[in-house]
Amino acid sequence: MSALKNYGERKCLTCGKTFVAKKYYEIVCSQECKIKRHRALSNAWQKEHPGPTKTAYKTLQKEIEVLKKGNKSLQDESDKYYVQLLEAKKTIAKLQNNLNKANQEIETYKTNLAKVNEKLEKAQKDLASKIATILPKNLDDLNGIKILECKRMHLKAMNLPCGTRKECFTPTRCEKCPEDAVEPKEEVSLTTINEDVKAAAAAAASVAV
Repeated sequence: MSALKNYGERKCLTCGKTFVAKKYYEIVCSQECKIKRHRALSNAWQKEHPGPTKTAYKTLQKEIEVLKKGNKSLQDESDKYYVQLLEAKKTIAKLQNNLNKANQEIETYKTNLAKVNEKLEKAQKDLASKIATILPKNLDDLNGIKILECKRMHLKAMNLPCGTRKECFTPTRCEKCPEDAVEPKEEVSLTTINEDVKAAAAAAASVAV
């Protein structure tokens, strides 16, 4: 058998002793020197690249917890605002619905108002037509009609309500009041005045004929 192959003598990088290398990559003389060299290299690397200490690690952990709590608080706040946003959207939708209903009611009111105005115009035309048939057609037809005047009531008519109004007795009794006229306790109603006006219009119509 041939002798074991070696790679010559080398100097141990850990203890400095001379040894015969059996493998081309051997640089230490024993396993003990190998462990020592590994520790030395590890310590040297840690000195050049220092990592976080225990205190720094704890501080970092606290900061992480604070960030987690802050994130949770932000999430809760975001959820709260999201709920408020949904409620606001519901309120806006309700208001929009009410606005649409109000617009529909306004349109209906406008339509009804137009119908009422149309009926009112028609009624006014009918009334004007009826009045035209009652009143004289020209001033010549008024000849022979005697118009009476009451200065107390600022009234001009063919027939005056002498003795039937409170003004006939206030402040003094009017000389035109009939002898049997008695001061009324209440004002004459609007219906009575309308009847007098109708009677005067009828009289005018009869004279015109």
